[in-house]
Amino acid sequence: MTVFRNHFPFKWLAFASLSLLSTMAMAHGRWIIPSDTIVSGDTPTPVAVDFSISNDVFHPDYSYGGIPLTLLSTGQSEKRDLSSPRAKYISELMASTRFAVYAPDGSVDRSAAIVNLGRKSVSATALSQDGSYRFAVEQNPIYFTFYTDAEGELHREFGPVSDVQTWLPEGTTGIRGMKLVNRVESIVTRNAVSDIGGAASPRSGLDVLFEGHPNELFAGESAQVTVYFDGEPVEEGVTLKLTRGGTRWRNDREIIEVATNKSGQASWTWPQAGFYLLELELEKDGPSPDATKERYANYLSLEVNPE
Repeated sequence: MTVFRNHFPFKWLAFASLSLLSTMAMAHGRWIIPSDTIVSGDTPTPVAVDFSISNDVFHPDYSYGGIPLTLLSTGQSEKRDLSSPRAKYISELMASTRFAVYAPDGSVDRSAAIVNLGRKSVSATALSQDGSYRFAVEQNPIYFTFYTDAEGELHREFGPVSDVQTWLPEGTTGIRGMKLVNRVESIVTRNAVSDIGGAASPRSGLDVLFEGHPNELFAGESAQVTVYFDGEPVEEGVTLKLTRGGTRWRNDREIIEVATNKSGQASWTWPQAGFYLLELELEKDGPSPDATKERYANYLSLEVNPE
């Protein structure tokens, strides 16, 4: 597939700034939804994916970017106003977005095109190997700079401290930085389950491993996971939030919240079938002025089958 890069309309930048700032408090969910989580066949099987940022789980709101649909026929790029540091930073962030496919043999493909449909981004891939794939929306870490102006008002700006402090107004105090690292993923299996994306061990950063396989989930059955950070189980009390899709059609969002125990484990029972978004977040002290705090957030889309 052809890779389209740097086709991010400036109109999107205003939406992005609101969305990404809200993500810090997990007000906006991030998600990826494959057209199928289990496929079969003897020939390569196409799977389409939607991904977006939204309050209503799995109902698209803000696109991740990609080549605008209106430009597909011309191949031209849209002019963008990059006159401000904020606009330039967000543009570069959106341009870093990739749809990554981790295959059962451990290989990874980031070549698929991303198309911007305004409220969501879409892509597709064909699965040729038997086993379990990890689909991921990958993006550069997001840096924020916090500061207090001469009047004592608190502000928050995009970009690392080392860049932002060069243009902050005179009298600014309390400058500090935060780094936000997001994982947005779903799991798809072709013909038979396997280690996901060729890996059975926890990865660096914030990671969740299921007891059993996340493509073999059923309503009425229990689920157990272990949450890791840099390969070690997290401490007690890290909260996992599970939300079934369709929140816009019910008054009660029916959120399930569970916390890790001393071994980093958490468990729950799936109340009914459907797609669920599993969200969790962890904050750590950072190593530099650009990131005095580091926040890690995971968003995993899971399909639960009927009993």
